Amino acid sequence: MSDALINLEELPLQKYGEETFEKLSKSGDWLPQLRLYGSNNDVVKEGKFEMGHYGLTYNKDQIVDLSPEVSILVIAERAFLCIIK
Repeated sequence: MSDALINLEELPLQKYGEETFEKLSKSGDWLPQLRLYGSNNDVVKEGKFEMGHYGLTYNKDQIVDLSPEVSILVIAERAFLCIIK
């Protein structure tokens, strides 16, 4: 018996192969990240964004300030699988 938590051979995504799975699961450049900006963040240290605020981050120079508190409604979820070799 293996000490692995999940038997990767039994997952249905394995039929696609690793390269295809990476393409299917990649968010791409169009999806921003939701971040909480703390005091250690470089953008906050440079004075370009306020500490303790949430921001939609498209890239380092394009951040939409969402205020210190946000409400989120999750309408879908995407499975995340990390394969460690």
